[in-house]
Amino acid sequence: MTSLRKSWQGADFCLNMDNTKAEMRKKLLVAVACGVLITVGCASPASIPTPTSTPTNTVSKVQEIRARGRLIVAIRQEESPRGLHVDPAHTRTRGLEVALARALAKKLLGDENRLEIISGPARVVVSTVQGGQVDLGLAAIFHAPTTDVLRQQVEVSEPFAVGGVALITKAGSASSALKDLDGKKVAYIALGRDYRPEFDTIAKQQGLSIGFEQFDSYDEAAIAIEGGQVQALLGHTIPHTVYVAENPGRFVFLGKPLTSEQFGVVETKGDDELIGIVNELLKELKASGELARLAQQVGFPVESLALP
Repeated sequence: MTSLRKSWQGADFCLNMDNTKAEMRKKLLVAVACGVLITVGCASPASIPTPTSTPTNTVSKVQEIRARGRLIVAIRQEESPRGLHVDPAHTRTRGLEVALARALAKKLLGDENRLEIISGPARVVVSTVQGGQVDLGLAAIFHAPTTDVLRQQVEVSEPFAVGGVALITKAGSASSALKDLDGKKVAYIALGRDYRPEFDTIAKQQGLSIGFEQFDSYDEAAIAIEGGQVQALLGHTIPHTVYVAENPGRFVFLGKPLTSEQFGVVETKGDDELIGIVNELLKELKASGELARLAQQVGFPVESLALP
C-alpha cells in the first residue's frame, strides 16, 4: 500500500468550521486491510499506514522522538460515504485532539510545530500504535468493562474526556427514563460505531423490548423524533451534547448515560517514560485550566472533559 505523509511542521491548523467542511470534500481514500482511511484537515494530515510488526528499538521512545525531531500522532477521522460528518461534534473533538497533540510536541520537543498528524478511523488507532507507525494515538475510546484488556495491549494515559452511550428525546416528551421506551422504537445513525448491541444488552437486562430504526443523519432522526416515528436517538454523550446545544429547546437527554467511557492517549506497551510525560502534561493542563480553555476555543463541550 502506498501511504501519504506530510509534515505538520510550521503549519497553522485551521479550526474554521466552513474551511474544515470544504477540506472534507477533498478526501483521499487509501485501501488497507483494516479499513478505509481518510486523509483530511487544513494541513492535510497523512493517512494511517497499515500496521506491520512491532519495532524492536533499543532506544526509548522518547529518545527516538527527540532524535527524529518530530512527534508523530494519530487522531480519529471518521467521514460518511457522502463526504459529510454525521457526528455534530466531530470537528470540535478533532480540534481538541490537535490542540493536545501540539501541546505534547511542545512538551517533548520545545516546539508545538514539530508535529506530524495522521488520521484514520478510531478502530485502527490502537493497532497503528502497536505497529510502530506513530508515537502516540489520541481519541482512543475504551469502554470501562474492557479497560483492563486494552491496558494489556498498550500503555494508556489518564483520560482527557469522558462520555458514554446515551439517548436524547424531544423536549417535553412523556418519556423520561429507559423503562418508558418499552415496546417502542429508538433511532440510530448508520455510520461508524454501532451502539445497538450495548443498548440492547442493557434493555434486556431490565426486561425491556425496544426496537430500532435507522437514519442517515442527526437531522433526519430529529425529524422522526418530533414526528413521533421514534421516541429517542441512540448515540454518544459528546455529539448528543453538541446537538442539543445547537438546537435549544428542541431536545433533552433521556435519563443518565447508560455506560461510562474514557478518551485517552495510548502508547506502545512497555515504555513507561513517554506515557509518564503524557500524564504529566494532562495533569498540568487540567490544573491550570488550559484544557478547559482549549476545549472552549474549539467548541468542544467542557462538561465532557475529564476534569478533577
